[in-house]
Amino acid sequence: GKYVWANGDWYIGEWFKDTQHGMGREQMTLLQTTTQYEGGFSQGKRHGKGKETVVGGSTLKEGTWSEGIFKVVHKIAQKEM
Repeated sequence: GKYVWANGDWYIGEWFKDTQHGMGREQMTLLQTTTQYEGGFSQGKRHGKGKETVVGGSTLKEGTWSEGIFKVVHKIAQKEM
């Protein structure tokens, strides 16, 4: 399913009891930077393997999340100037 928040952020993916759970993709904008995350979710938080990228740019983080916290680095790209 898909959900779009009032600020334009969105999530497309699996749900369990009205919560992001399973595989999915989300887009969020914070401080004029829009990022997308694709990977696992558990109880509404990033969980398991996933990748976060800047929309139209490079990969920021690729690795493993645990309960919304980035834990294991698989890949980090340097920001292009």
